[in-house]
Amino acid sequence: MRVFHCLSIVACCGLLSGCVADRLNFWSDEDLHKRYEVTGLDDRDPVQSYITSIVANGFEDVPDNQDDIDYAQEAVRLDVLKGMRSQGYYDAAVTYQDGDIGRYTVVAGGVTRIKSIGVMPRSYNKYLKNLSISVDDPLSASVVLKAQADLHKELQVENCAFALEVGHKVLLDPATRMAALTFHVTQGQEASFGAASFSGQESVKDDYLRQMVSWKEGDCFRHDTIASVRGKIMATGLFANVDIKLPEQAEDGGIIPVEFVLKEKLQRSVRVGMSYYTDEGPGAVLGWEHRNFLGAGEKFNANLTLSLREQSLKTKLTKSPFLRKGQSIAFNAFLDREDTDAYETFGMGVGFGVKRSLGKNFSGRVGGDIKVTRIKDESTETENFALLSPFVSLLYDSRDNTLDPHKGVVLSGSLHPFIDVLGQSNPFLKAKIGAQSYYSVHDKVVLAGRLHVGSIIGANTDDIPATERFYAGGGGSVRGFGYQEVGPFEGNDPTGGRSLIVGSAELRFKMTETLGAVAFVDAGQVDDKVSPSVDNLSIGAGVGFRYYTDFGPLRLDVGVPLTGKDNTEQNFQVYISIGQAF
Repeated sequence: MRVFHCLSIVACCGLLSGCVADRLNFWSDEDLHKRYEVTGLDDRDPVQSYITSIVANGFEDVPDNQDDIDYAQEAVRLDVLKGMRSQGYYDAAVTYQDGDIGRYTVVAGGVTRIKSIGVMPRSYNKYLKNLSISVDDPLSASVVLKAQADLHKELQVENCAFALEVGHKVLLDPATRMAALTFHVTQGQEASFGAASFSGQESVKDDYLRQMVSWKEGDCFRHDTIASVRGKIMATGLFANVDIKLPEQAEDGGIIPVEFVLKEKLQRSVRVGMSYYTDEGPGAVLGWEHRNFLGAGEKFNANLTLSLREQSLKTKLTKSPFLRKGQSIAFNAFLDREDTDAYETFGMGVGFGVKRSLGKNFSGRVGGDIKVTRIKDESTETENFALLSPFVSLLYDSRDNTLDPHKGVVLSGSLHPFIDVLGQSNPFLKAKIGAQSYYSVHDKVVLAGRLHVGSIIGANTDDIPATERFYAGGGGSVRGFGYQEVGPFEGNDPTGGRSLIVGSAELRFKMTETLGAVAFVDAGQVDDKVSPSVDNLSIGAGVGFRYYTDFGPLRLDVGVPLTGKDNTEQNFQVYISIGQAF
């Protein structure tokens, strides 16, 4: 006579985690010299890695005494048995043999497969065709639970139910190792969205929050719509938590009001950064940020930069969204003084830019700036400029981390026409394109590269304000050379040029969780010609070290010039700052 067992797959789930090797060393030689291994399974079978991971995790944080170890060994045996059943091996047997190497022997038996799949009530059977589970598949807990979650999600999209639950039952036939899988759907009354309300916020305006609500009163009620709105609110970065409060039952007419219970984060922060470059000396950046400046998620930044080369104050106010979803507007103002070998300048300016998302990782910006500056260049002449500069730029950025990328690319391009309102300079057009790429060769090895090209047309070098010419050399371009030491010179002073090309290749090694090393080669050239030239490239190379922190890596690079050393003042350069070189 056949015997059928009714059970829930959930009860058979083991502990999920990553894969480990067959032989697992859990204690060091100073402890119990104990290792554990799993035998009886095919190394190529995914079940093997899953079971060994259960063994590995079962011995984490076990106290160093025999009673606790004995208990853990038996508990792991039972977990392995549950794990085998969760993969469809209901006839499996697991034994443990102690010794210098603790051995878990698994006899898998045959795998139980799915004989039939259905949904109750039967009117929901039409949704089965879209599920990632089929007849004759192994009865795997993870596969069944994923199919259950997918069915729940699809029913939410297709129905307006206030209450919707999806469960499952399995009937096993041990004699044939076959199983009948049935999903059970319980659906409440049809419902419609009511009003959205907010509570708990102190400084964020209601109107700003209501812009994120994507439903109108009377629309079909869907839990995933509420979750989407919650995600938008959390994405503002203004809230530590967003809870959703729904009534126990629908109001008359099936109306469901939705209340978002909010808890605000701190909205102000201070930032301090330090740097040291051989060519520029020590430097510091002090920053202040307000992430809800006017009550609607506006972000205001103020940054004070102090170094021997530059003293500046820069402010920026960003509002998002602006006029439409995926679009923001930013206003900026600055006051700065800069003293380099190429020029001395004092200036101020204001500007704005509108940024729009054009797709995943892709954005465009348009805007304009006006800069009023007094410049003394290598010719010892002092001139005043009032440069009006509209601009357009495109950016594709798929990096996984801006301060320490491991994969992704950055592609950029911009056009900046300049008009001097005071007539001291002829109009000119400044164009720049760039590419950066990051490839993870190994978990701890990243290959990074970059190439930047620029050109200025419409005016001779002498007619272009010194601050707008191209320069190269230093920690941000060609390491091994001092700041602005790559390119044309007049006497001992760099003059800058109308074209630029800079490229880098860097191999990054992460030796431990906190320590890393890099090896790099940089090359670049600045020329008076409009077209970038590679005839006389200045090349630098070196090594560096990284100390990884929660906020990003601390960088120490040492570079030496290899070619184009005629105008270098040092045999090597040292660069210390936060973040990778690029």
